[in-house]
Amino acid sequence: MKLSSICVTFLIIGCVIAEDVFMINDEINMTANLNTEKTYFQIHISMPTDHYVGIGFGEDMFNVPMVVADGITPPSDETPIIHDCFSIGHKLPVDNTENVYNLIEHELEENQWSLTFERPIKLEREGRDETMDITKPMIMVYGFRDEAYKFHGKGNRGLFNMTIDPSTGKAYFNGGIPDGNIYFKVHGILMYIGWSIMTFISIVSGRYMKHYYNFRMIIHASVGLLIAVNTVVVIIFALTKYGSPDSSARVAHKPIGIAIMVVSVVQCLGGMTVKQVAGSNSVLSIWGKRSKIVHQVVGYLLIILSNLQVATGLVNYESPVTNLIYLHFAVFVLMLGILEGIYRYKFQYKKKGVIKKMGVPEYSEFEFNEMLNDGQKLVLFNNFIIDVDSFQDQHPGTAYVISENIGKDIGKYLYGAYSMSPDIAPYTHSNYAANLLEKLIIGKIKPILTKTKRGNGINLSGTKEAESLLSSKNITTHQSEILNPLQTQDYTFIIKEKEKIAPGLARVMFQSLDANVKKFYPGLKLSGKSWSITSLQNFVSRYYTICNCMGSQIYDEYIKAITCTVNEEKYDRKYKSLEEYRTTNDDTLQVIMKYYPQSKTGISSQVFNNVEGDEYYIHGPVGNGIGLDQWNSEGINLFFCGGTGILPFMDLFAFMARRILSEDAPSNALFPDEDFYHLSEKAKFVVYAYFTTREDAICLEILEAIENLYKKFNKGHIFKMNLIFTQEGGSKLEDDELVELLKDYKFANNGINKLFVCGPPRMNYQFQRLLPQLKGEEIGLAPGDIDIL
Repeated sequence: MKLSSICVTFLIIGCVIAEDVFMINDEINMTANLNTEKTYFQIHISMPTDHYVGIGFGEDMFNVPMVVADGITPPSDETPIIHDCFSIGHKLPVDNTENVYNLIEHELEENQWSLTFERPIKLEREGRDETMDITKPMIMVYGFRDEAYKFHGKGNRGLFNMTIDPSTGKAYFNGGIPDGNIYFKVHGILMYIGWSIMTFISIVSGRYMKHYYNFRMIIHASVGLLIAVNTVVVIIFALTKYGSPDSSARVAHKPIGIAIMVVSVVQCLGGMTVKQVAGSNSVLSIWGKRSKIVHQVVGYLLIILSNLQVATGLVNYESPVTNLIYLHFAVFVLMLGILEGIYRYKFQYKKKGVIKKMGVPEYSEFEFNEMLNDGQKLVLFNNFIIDVDSFQDQHPGTAYVISENIGKDIGKYLYGAYSMSPDIAPYTHSNYAANLLEKLIIGKIKPILTKTKRGNGINLSGTKEAESLLSSKNITTHQSEILNPLQTQDYTFIIKEKEKIAPGLARVMFQSLDANVKKFYPGLKLSGKSWSITSLQNFVSRYYTICNCMGSQIYDEYIKAITCTVNEEKYDRKYKSLEEYRTTNDDTLQVIMKYYPQSKTGISSQVFNNVEGDEYYIHGPVGNGIGLDQWNSEGINLFFCGGTGILPFMDLFAFMARRILSEDAPSNALFPDEDFYHLSEKAKFVVYAYFTTREDAICLEILEAIENLYKKFNKGHIFKMNLIFTQEGGSKLEDDELVELLKDYKFANNGINKLFVCGPPRMNYQFQRLLPQLKGEEIGLAPGDIDIL
């Protein structure tokens, strides 16, 4: 009586919503009751002929007894089959060996079956207790389909409450719960958040926030970790909760989900590896670049696969929000498209690599070198001083590329003219990179001033001693003047003339539309520096070495003066004084250029295939220069160069020729009034110049003339030229041979003072690869003693 009273009370309280008919949908409904003896539970179902309806005795369809009224398997005019099933795990229900259900009534009317079947209330079989506790409210599950016997999606499955009145045996239904299993919903929501919302943040932080490099890396790494953790937790929970699918429509969902979980973890660890490689100071950029590309490609593929997994999950579960996910994908792609458009528009190549940051402090080259000596991580670009300390680890080509170029000019890399490894194609940096670079600028190199002393010839060379001497009251200098107007602004030039001087090599004469250009600069201040030339046709920029000795007005004079001296003949001097030549300004600037036919859009291609009226910006001098003077040249100065790599050193060699003429054959001096400051008396210069053949050799005539000049005065030990023609019996040094050679020089005379390298990428890369040995105990070169141009 007590139990009956409780149940009646429950029914009275819930009578507002409790019904004796449960409407599954407009075509399917059910009622239930106990038989008179209250030993059987009877179910009455009304359903279309082409449906099946399943009822589960539990709060979900997993590991519960079920009954299925199957109106699909038999023909529509035959009695439906009543399946006595048990749902094992996440698989389709399996028919029990013994069917305990009795079909009591069945009636067909207008394609609608009315079925009554029953099962025992008390039931134990196959080690399971399937007895119904009719004294308590029960949570039941339903599912239906109008097609083949398969998994029930969210739209055709759900829960409902059932309570049996113990006095009448009639069942009352307390509404349906169409949401079905809440775990499916949570699973889908978390996967959606992880692989749609969070991946969008990951893409934005990875690609479109590069100018916030530290902040965006924190976001990118954090979001990546959250995605991986979220994926692992959600998928492991799903596997634990639901087991293995058996439905053909869902067989692929599990392995793909597992694959996404594994790859997401690997991708997260891979991101950490990429960051580690990028921050390494000892890994060549090829590994950093490749690891980054792999990380990006895998990331995008993972995003696509995971979003397809979310979509197929919604489709398989027949979620009512399935159509919304397609809308989401469209918005997702649209937003990325808009961001990409803004990204490309804002940072397109308007004027590649040219930075115009005004109002920054100016420093002399000496002050710049002092900052380097103090440990600051600085590089140069178009004479701007850039602090790369905070950016070094974020550089896409690894920190190695930055660390190996501290103190150097990075223009050739930024312009896409050069790569540190022969296995990596040069990369032309965008205005995005230029904008980022601008944020790192801390100053600018002061324009070069021409200051020379009358008498013993002190030249402003950028060293502490030189600056001190020049500021002394005992030193009389010419009035300071900016060495070249091209240092302070860009001027527009057109091509006036081209003159072939070697196979594939020409002397190009640029004519200025609005500036005069000096033809000669005394001393070594410009030796090794470059002109920055930008095409106004496609805004491609390149550096070209300043090589004044190869100018058309002076080159023949070098050859004549040196040849006459070697042959002990009198040189008929063209210029009576240095001032006559150096003050002869006109509107032409001469540049030595090599033609690279494989580069269809490069400067050389445009110059050699010049269209009348093509214009170019020219700026300079830029770069570090050779940096040798009387205070830092003692010892052996080694030069390894190949092809056009000889050009950065030619003005140094020409300076040495003019100096020996002035000292040992003053009557044949190129300029009788030129003042010289002396390189160290213990300075020696050894050159290894590699060319394919004598015919292709660059500057060969003047190089051999200078060597003969030194031999003439028994000073061949000061300047020695080693010419190697690789297609005429000469061979390049292997790594071990090169190391042994440098060891020999280390112990010769005063040892190695500086090592200069400038050649094709493979030559430079060979020395780059050998840096650990060059800096090791056996050779003992300091980082500042090695200059790979």
